[in-house]
Amino acid sequence: MEHQQTDDNPLQAYFDWQVTTVMLARDLHDPIAPGDGDAAVERRRAVEDEVRALTLELIPIELQQDPSLEWPPDLLRTITRATLEYATVIAEG
Repeated sequence: MEHQQTDDNPLQAYFDWQVTTVMLARDLHDPIAPGDGDAAVERRRAVEDEVRALTLELIPIELQQDPSLEWPPDLLRTITRATLEYATVIAEG
């Protein structure tokens, strides 16, 4: 899930949703001071890494190795559920 333009990667919007969801959870638990752009950039980078790792743990190796394979709908539901559960744990801190 490398960062690419949405046109190049149809899953980019989904990844952005995951990152936003986890970012909001982190902001609930540990807000960044207004105007602290460096902290916001660093948090986003860290959250992108977390989301990437979370997602890769759930994607079967054969799908990771062959991007031409279509992801089954159940996999996206599993990833969505895991993202929401992860965000809940963070928000409840």
